[in-house]
Amino acid sequence: MHRVSALCVFVFALLFSAAAAETVYPIGVVIEKSGALENWGKASEEGMILAAEELKGKDGIVIQLFIEDNKSTPEQSANAFISLANVKNVKAVLGAVASSHTRPMKEQANKLKLPLVTHASTNVQLTKDSDWLYRICFHDDFQGQVCANFALTKLKAKKAVIITDAAQDYSRGLSKSFIETYKKNEGIIVEELTYQSGDKVFTSQVEKLKAMKVDCVFCSGYSAEVALLLKAAREAGFNKPFIGGDGLDDKQFFDIAGPAAGTGVYLCNHAHNDDPEPRVQAFVKAYKAKFNHEPQNAMAFLGYDVVLAIHDSIKRAALKGEVTRESLRDAIAAIKDLPLVTGTITIGPDHEVRKRAVIVECKAGGTFKFVAEVKPE
Repeated sequence: MHRVSALCVFVFALLFSAAAAETVYPIGVVIEKSGALENWGKASEEGMILAAEELKGKDGIVIQLFIEDNKSTPEQSANAFISLANVKNVKAVLGAVASSHTRPMKEQANKLKLPLVTHASTNVQLTKDSDWLYRICFHDDFQGQVCANFALTKLKAKKAVIITDAAQDYSRGLSKSFIETYKKNEGIIVEELTYQSGDKVFTSQVEKLKAMKVDCVFCSGYSAEVALLLKAAREAGFNKPFIGGDGLDDKQFFDIAGPAAGTGVYLCNHAHNDDPEPRVQAFVKAYKAKFNHEPQNAMAFLGYDVVLAIHDSIKRAALKGEVTRESLRDAIAAIKDLPLVTGTITIGPDHEVRKRAVIVECKAGGTFKFVAEVKPE
């Protein structure tokens, strides 16, 4: 009996010692769990949760995620950030998906001196004029270059029309980058058309497309509007290739566009389930085991990666002493050669990373075909 009691005390002591060696770090998350971009937000959340669970206790670190819904609006993004900073007293905030939602958080990050790491917002201007905002995904300048070069070299498209969501930072920045690269390499922009987030009818744009002699369409923006535009164009007999960015990587795009989604539509993305890269395949396997389905879009990959990045930063900050918001910010800025699912990253002095992209082709039935990997020059 005494031996059993002694053993129990010993085991308890070991468990207590292990628990005592772990430190819980509160990390905020602001993402689109509802509203127009909820599919991206939910995928981001699942990736983050998976990473936090897998990393729990590693290096004595437990990441406690406090996840807030920004309802796919800029105003709620700022409010959620302030609440996480002042009420939850988090060490850093992760998010959001849309650049227009991250921008108001950037203002609060500067004001409250709280690190903000976006996993998915790609507008180039976001990282300007801030000591507190960092990005782990590629930005629109690179994404636009990839799309423009693909149009010119692979599709042999010498004349293009640009269609931009005038209400979105993401769309405007992506179109700008495409145009600059396309023109630089002797491509001709026949015309630039616009629409607004929430538009349901694209009769005017489609009529103009039908009257143009172009080789392709570059349509930046998000899935709902681009899908409606694509569907209307195909039904009107316009059959030139459509090219888009990562904003089309969503089940909603296929649901709305229907068979039109599988008619010569290409996009630049951060990752793809069928990418043969071993880290990608390991992630897809773990994700499916956890959630009983494969990643629905690339936000799942990026959500997972941003938690890996914050864990690595906490670990290095803790080696130097107490982990404060400022010391964690400095550790984020010093990320170097960190292997993630979507590529190995190093944070540059501009708060940006240089990493690969993939080109995928949309297929009927709601799937993508992996076309190519593109690395920065």
